[in-house]
Amino acid sequence: MNPYYEGPPFGPNRITKYVATVQAQLDALGGVGKTGRPLAELEAELDITCSEFVAFQNAQARAHVEGKLTSGEAATVYRLLGGEAYHEGSGWPEGTTLAQKVTVTNLMGELISEL
Repeated sequence: MNPYYEGPPFGPNRITKYVATVQAQLDALGGVGKTGRPLAELEAELDITCSEFVAFQNAQARAHVEGKLTSGEAATVYRLLGGEAYHEGSGWPEGTTLAQKVTVTNLMGELISEL
């Protein structure tokens, strides 16, 4: 488990519900994606750079200020990204699940495309 994420800070929210949905879908795939590629390959493609980490944190903060994310949702994303510190290697804190990475990455795609 991601040490920065100890459960939803303000109870269940859209982010935590989406993580659960994605996790159920991944579990149903049995480690192999719909294209036949191992999910481990997908996970490697979700690595983020330091610049992406900063952009992701800025996007969640902006979305919170604009009312697109609740305080709990913004805090959940902040914690899933590991807080203030970029994490060398994959960019994600150790223990971040594939479902959590997919959720945050999908959300960032939506938020950043709105800019």
